[in-house]
Amino acid sequence: MLPEESKYLDQLYHEHFPVLHSYAVKMLKLKNLDPQSISDLSEELIQDTFQTAAQNITALMSHVNPGGYLMVTLKNKLREFSRQYYADQRLIHLSALPADLPDSSSALDKAQLGLEDEDRMYRVREALSPMNYQIFVQVALNHVSHYKVAQQLGITVWDSQKRLQRSRQTLKKIFGP
Repeated sequence: MLPEESKYLDQLYHEHFPVLHSYAVKMLKLKNLDPQSISDLSEELIQDTFQTAAQNITALMSHVNPGGYLMVTLKNKLREFSRQYYADQRLIHLSALPADLPDSSSALDKAQLGLEDEDRMYRVREALSPMNYQIFVQVALNHVSHYKVAQQLGITVWDSQKRLQRSRQTLKKIFGP
């Protein structure tokens, strides 16, 4: 990226971040997520928005309304998040399970979850490596940002994203579309 492109993108970031952040927080609150997740996810979505902007910087510099371009890009990122959010919920029907998933060996847990959900969680645990399972639960179900998960596990953000993508592919093979 050329220095003038970098400066332009930096200027756009400082100028439009408050509006984009406010909009992202407002839209994520509609999903009834916890406040810390909303803050982290909104920042992650805005970073993704600016990454897309950086990839298309030449077109953005000549765009009539760069703020509008950024807002449309953020809306698309929010739609992608929503689609994935609901796909994850449908994937293994975990929306009714507690956020902190119990160990499948406990008799009390079996009674609480029901045999079908217990069997499903056992199959999920068996299908994924312990780290991939932890990433799936944290990011897909608890909506912790990839950045925080990567810090907790001592891996890169990209590694967290890739592992989640592979976990979703594995689970789709098991549970279907």
